[in-house]
Amino acid sequence: MDKKEKYVLIFIIILVISIISVVCTALFINKKNKEPGIKTINQEDNSKNLQAYTTINVTKESEFYRVSALINTYLDKLNRSKYVNRDGSSFADSEDTKKSILYTLSEEYVNKNSITLDNIYDHVQNFNTKMTFIPVEMKVMEGFGVNQYAVYGEMLCTTDTQIQPQKLYMKVNVDYKNETYSIEPIDEQIGNMDDIKLENNIKEININTSNKIYKLYYTNEDIVKQKFSNIIMMNIADSKLMYDRYLDENYKQAKFPKYEDYQKYLEISKERFEQLDVYKYSTTQNGDVTEGRYSDAYDRFLYIYQTNCSDFKVKYDEYTILEGDSLDEYNKSSAHDKVQLNIARWVEMLNNKDYIAAFNVLDENFRNENFGGNVETFKETIESQMGGQIFEFQNDKTVVNSFQKINDTYVQKIVLKQKNTSDLLGGHDVTGSVVMKLIKGAKFTMSYDFDIVSKD
Repeated sequence: MDKKEKYVLIFIIILVISIISVVCTALFINKKNKEPGIKTINQEDNSKNLQAYTTINVTKESEFYRVSALINTYLDKLNRSKYVNRDGSSFADSEDTKKSILYTLSEEYVNKNSITLDNIYDHVQNFNTKMTFIPVEMKVMEGFGVNQYAVYGEMLCTTDTQIQPQKLYMKVNVDYKNETYSIEPIDEQIGNMDDIKLENNIKEININTSNKIYKLYYTNEDIVKQKFSNIIMMNIADSKLMYDRYLDENYKQAKFPKYEDYQKYLEISKERFEQLDVYKYSTTQNGDVTEGRYSDAYDRFLYIYQTNCSDFKVKYDEYTILEGDSLDEYNKSSAHDKVQLNIARWVEMLNNKDYIAAFNVLDENFRNENFGGNVETFKETIESQMGGQIFEFQNDKTVVNSFQKINDTYVQKIVLKQKNTSDLLGGHDVTGSVVMKLIKGAKFTMSYDFDIVSKD
């Protein structure tokens, strides 16, 4: 064998060994990748796809109210009454107005329905007044570029109560990278959220003159304000939705066993909800429930018990049903302390403009003799006596030392200090006495006698 043949043989042997090594290594890696707990690249991609394209309930409040705000932005564009020139002429049919609507719709919806500027009003709703969307349920299919939402809620009109609430189902696409969105109205008949099929194949929503998201992040304060705004609007335009879905069940049965009772309450206590605002709030976690305690500047409270952003219950007070620590404290108290606690409860009813509750705890003979058994007359009398102001029961030494028992009733002197004023502005206090009878179950009946003391 000459030298040249020897080199060729060595080269072939090295080549064969290299090929065998590569094959063995590949087989080994493939085996390891198939072991439990180790995923191939393709397996990981499939896993991500599965996770990304699963429909789930929206649980983040900031997301819930952000998407709702986008729907309200869209509905505002459909309000023809806003497109009015100074001379009174309308420009609702102008090209710019139509473009602002068209450029908010999703590309898929536009193409599917062959929508143009000429026929756009055939494919979207039209309103001649402002409509406001109240979210009820929301689901999302999270994509790699765009999230697609299925939304159910109600459209309400707070300026004209003759316009009936309308159910609204819709798809909303949000591109968080580009901070853009698009709307897909749902034309077909929908029975519930399960009928909406999300098929998120949108990779990107390019920005145009109408689809920019200007408020992407919502603070806790933003969320609280929006939540209260929704409660106010429901009580104005669709109190049945509020009654059926959002009132705490035990509270509702105790205070408003019939829907007509709730309607009467809203009518009598209208001023309370016109003034509803949040000055301060606190939340505590009780298992899966977030308990929120919200008050205005005069310590008039509202309570929200929430399991998720679309499932919450509301109570307007804690004096209707004493429970928990409040009930324990009451039961352990002396008769004297119970009387004072009940007076404070009654004053809170007056401050809340809850005249029905304040009227119902009055002794029946007292109600009939002084107000003809009529809550409207009681309301007029109280507002005349107290000027519609906010008062606080003063539990001072003068009051404590003026307590006496007469047969099965208790007589207590009272001093009510006006809260919503300053010494510089003046105001008036209320003095007088209360006659009260304690009843089992933390209940009571009472009568009262007021004197008005004016401040200089």
